[in-house]
Amino acid sequence: MSPKGLMNLSAEYDNRSQNECQTKLVIKWNLNRKKILVERSFQFFLGLNTNISKYLLEHHGKEHFNDGSAMNHAWG
Repeated sequence: MSPKGLMNLSAEYDNRSQNECQTKLVIKWNLNRKKILVERSFQFFLGLNTNISKYLLEHHGKEHFNDGSAMNHAWG
């Protein structure tokens, strides 16, 4: 989803209750973690391809890419 799409999605919740807004944020966080997991998996199966690694570090940051938390979260 584009940044503009995210802004529009957020605007739709502005007039709703605080509980609904909190639920939306939790769902958004979970979807983001799933996306990172999928991208980490692609990076793994491509044999730690340098260009893929560089892309992930630039777009998702070392805190998500290196700490293993997304993988640990997925596998329990």
